[in-house]
Amino acid sequence: MKNIVKFAVSNPVTICMVVLAILLLGKISYDQLSVDLLPDLNNPRLFIELKAGERPPEEIEKQFVKNMESMAIRQSDVTQVSSVVKAGSARITVEYTWTKDMDEAFLDLQKAMNPFAQNKDITELKITQHDPNQSPVILIGMSHQNITDMAELRKVAESYIRNELIRLEGVAEVTLSGQEESTLTIRTDPYKLDAFGLKIEDIASRIEANNQSISGGRVSELGLQYLVKSSSLFGSEEDFENLIVGYKQVAKQETGTNASAGTATASGDKAPLFLREVATVTFENARPDNIVRINGKRSIGLSIYKEMRYNTVKVVDGVSR
Repeated sequence: MKNIVKFAVSNPVTICMVVLAILLLGKISYDQLSVDLLPDLNNPRLFIELKAGERPPEEIEKQFVKNMESMAIRQSDVTQVSSVVKAGSARITVEYTWTKDMDEAFLDLQKAMNPFAQNKDITELKITQHDPNQSPVILIGMSHQNITDMAELRKVAESYIRNELIRLEGVAEVTLSGQEESTLTIRTDPYKLDAFGLKIEDIASRIEANNQSISGGRVSELGLQYLVKSSSLFGSEEDFENLIVGYKQVAKQETGTNASAGTATASGDKAPLFLREVATVTFENARPDNIVRINGKRSIGLSIYKEMRYNTVKVVDGVSR
């Protein structure tokens, strides 16, 4: 003890430097400490969320989930794969070992799920690194005094605000709530369908057959190859209204020799029957799954989730700036 005291008294500059170094290291370590409500005790996980229209759970499991699970379990360091299937949607949980690099796992799983994303029966497929059941770190309400259409407000929130927030460091996902999407609504008249001998299935098959993009093969010229693609996708209400869904008999007017009124008889000629003659076509906002209000005014809600390893306070500060 005497030697320590003697050394401290004899070398005051050295002791001051040691104390300053300890204080500096303590400050650096303090800034690096994560701040969170609870410690992270969950295994490293990735979540696959898919939506597939209004299909029943049994069909979604048989057609999509089983194939996705078999593909996910083949990934390296995967310990368990589980799924929850509901009507129209499913969520697959992929669990990894503690030592797995989750950034690498995310890219590998995304590559494995790409073929399923091309399936036209799947309306939405996304992979996330957070638990959808956990609470977001920040909630944002968005409204605009000049934009009252919630579908247009959704486009602004999705295309601009969400894309900027998702780029911030530590932000895992940004989800929207209270939004409305513009959908095409076709309301058929059952009496007119019956009069022309049509069924709703006939209308649906006609729309599906004509509203698609078809590959036309390749054309070679002067050593160059060109891809030929035939696109007949509908882009407006008029395109749907002018769709031919069948043919109708043309009435032929016959006029007598005397002053009596003419009579109409069916001839062998047929004229095209357009969709607008048996149905009304309009773009309408679909009913939202939930409603967000700020001071009684309809708004769009943005829920921001952070990645598991990042400091909650720093993520919130980054979003606030």
